[in-house]
Amino acid sequence: TAKVTYRSDYWNSSLLIQRYQTIDDATTKPYQRLPEIRLSGTVPESLNNINFNYRTVFTRFDRDQAGLTDAEKVNGDRLILNPSIDMEFSKTWGYIKPSLKLWHASYNLNDQASDMSSNQSVTLPILSVDSGLYFDRGFNFQDKAYTQTLEPRLYALYVPYEDQSKLPDFDTSELTFSYNSLFRDNRFSGDDRFGDAKQISLGLTSRVISDEGREILSASVGHAFYFDDRKVRVDATDDPIEDDTSDFSTSIIWRPNTRVRALLDATFDAGSFNNTETTFDLKYEEDYNHVVGMRHRFTSDTRKQTTLSYLWPISNNWSSLGLFQYDWLTGKTLDAAS
Repeated sequence: TAKVTYRSDYWNSSLLIQRYQTIDDATTKPYQRLPEIRLSGTVPESLNNINFNYRTVFTRFDRDQAGLTDAEKVNGDRLILNPSIDMEFSKTWGYIKPSLKLWHASYNLNDQASDMSSNQSVTLPILSVDSGLYFDRGFNFQDKAYTQTLEPRLYALYVPYEDQSKLPDFDTSELTFSYNSLFRDNRFSGDDRFGDAKQISLGLTSRVISDEGREILSASVGHAFYFDDRKVRVDATDDPIEDDTSDFSTSIIWRPNTRVRALLDATFDAGSFNNTETTFDLKYEEDYNHVVGMRHRFTSDTRKQTTLSYLWPISNNWSSLGLFQYDWLTGKTLDAAS
């Protein structure tokens, strides 16, 4: 990997070259970026409460084609354009943030499948409105003063459907559902897909803040309502997502002091309330060189894994580190390093 970046007050740019050498015998090799050029920023001196932003990414994707057939052989160039207009109206008691974004993806492909055009593009408008209220109260516990907040949130998203089944998949996957994903405008990572959406997401967060301003506890719960099937998928052969509502999603973050952080993310089936996915993360970080962590991830019927890791100096010139990952479903060690 080689990367050069430049940052100014109003815009950022980068040039990336990224190649891979694989250590297994898998036929499908990862795509290399030769190169990727990014430019993003905001227009200075924008109007009151209105921001004009832009994001441009040009990437040349290439990979070893040996043993590949049909759609797997595709290489080529991709240009992404993301201009947006964001407005923000905020008071001490709440806020509303409308946003209008444009997503444009343009391709110039080589060695594509016979049913895939070498030059194609997709353009979509994305309209979202994020809003919330703030309520707070003071209380005392063990002779210390604290503030508790109550923050209801409503997020509305509209993205029209546009057929993307003939677009290549260079770097895209569907994101894992979590509390934060309720308030994203795209359910995919990468830039080869933009999900269609007609939805409203509701969230509720409560925080406990010390009199020094440090957030000690944050607890959130959220749920989304979908008003149409979601047809865009990474794999065009997958069926549309027909659920009318999302799972219930929760997130709890506890910081008893400046060194310890505990996070619990969990989702529950909207019909049965059965736990479908859980992530528990516990970290002790004295500083950048003294870190101990434990993570446990559970996904119903597919995953139950625990990871232990640490980084700790031995002396001024020597440091130790270790990682151990265990799969409880298979009873096997997935990774171990020291």
